[in-house]
Amino acid sequence: MKFPFVKGRLDNAEEWSEIERVLKAGKPLEYLIRPIVWEGDQYTPLHYAAEAGDLAVVKELVENNNIPADVRTGRCKRTPLHLAALGGHLDVVKYLINHHAEWGVLDIDGSNGLHYAASGVKKRANTAIVSYMINELGADAKSLIREKFNLLHLAIKATNVDLVRYIVREIPELTSEYKENVSSPLQFAEFKDEKEIADIIRKSLQDQQGPCGQLHKNCSIS
Repeated sequence: MKFPFVKGRLDNAEEWSEIERVLKAGKPLEYLIRPIVWEGDQYTPLHYAAEAGDLAVVKELVENNNIPADVRTGRCKRTPLHLAALGGHLDVVKYLINHHAEWGVLDIDGSNGLHYAASGVKKRANTAIVSYMINELGADAKSLIREKFNLLHLAIKATNVDLVRYIVREIPELTSEYKENVSSPLQFAEFKDEKEIADIIRKSLQDQQGPCGQLHKNCSIS
């Protein structure tokens, strides 16, 4: 079993060749969930595998080494599902969910799995995860980070035009959501100089003022 996705990313930790050896030997759980320092946080092998979208390694760790699917990093409290969602790895996200991971677990900043999915830059891959969490898991599409930023803000920040189109089509009310001292999605897109995204949002706002907008107001996300 190889772990090429972590080369050059370990700091003050065992080499991955040693982790490979331990996995093959079936050593106790305590070793495999021991945090590995990386950029100020502490990851476990399962976090690295989920981040890389390596489903085979994720299965090995969860099924054969009994690693908890919701094991958290040491400082930021990220779960493997957070990182898989951010990376656009739908197969890993589904697997972790099926093994009792929770999309709604919050990190230290108040971000859940849906927020991580919306923050990713993998375009359609991240849109697919957002859609899966909303439509199949019942994730709250209107949930905010720190009571301020919605999914549309996150998609704009990620320059994910595909996800922006999905959100304005399926959750049009997010285009006009406004919190005190927080830029509206349109203002945010203009500030980021994302002209295509700003045009998409502007058209959605115009549509909501006409007959199409009245239809949207009577609909809800299923």
